[in-house]
Amino acid sequence: MTNYTNAGLVGAELRLTTQFTNDTTPSIGDVNRWITEASDLVDGVTNKKWGKETYTEYFDYDGQERLITKNAPIVTITKLEYNDVSLGSTPVWVEKAEGDYFDVYKETGEILLFLNKFSPKHKERCIRVTYEAGFENVPYKVRMLTTKLVAQRILNTKIAGNVESDNDGGSISVGSISIVEPASYGVNSYKRLQEDIDVLWNQVKGEFGVYRYSI
Repeated sequence: MTNYTNAGLVGAELRLTTQFTNDTTPSIGDVNRWITEASDLVDGVTNKKWGKETYTEYFDYDGQERLITKNAPIVTITKLEYNDVSLGSTPVWVEKAEGDYFDVYKETGEILLFLNKFSPKHKERCIRVTYEAGFENVPYKVRMLTTKLVAQRILNTKIAGNVESDNDGGSISVGSISIVEPASYGVNSYKRLQEDIDVLWNQVKGEFGVYRYSI
């Protein structure tokens, strides 16, 4: 799957004086694992994939001109093929070029076949489409949400006991990583982080409309 942020962005969110390495606490391995888990959480809660994934689908043919993919928006059609032999024989897949034999409506995940130029010889699983779907670039708000989720996890696991009202304006340590002014991660900053996350969750869940993907 696609990770929606990186350790550098998480470090910038926390305004670290030192970047994550194998020797810091948390280590770069810990942070990268938490990034993957946060990205997966965003997918699960929104029921969307915000990165770019490759899929292969088989379609039955009953004379229809339009195929609708399970995943949208489409980034690109890598290959569209049809089986050029009768049912029961070993499939012979013939590739057809976009523009000459089909058009793509990327946002809706629709493929318009030019059936005056080719026609499968049987119905079952006779058209095969390999394509990329999702987003070429991870949307900014998704990246920010994932970054802040990981930053919050670091704070929760390493400095929860230090997040007190009299700590605001001071400096604290996340293991061997120091967070210093102007980060000021006292209670007020921690509350703002949570508020930012709540706002971003609502925006990511509601702003981008319908997106479907196969599970």
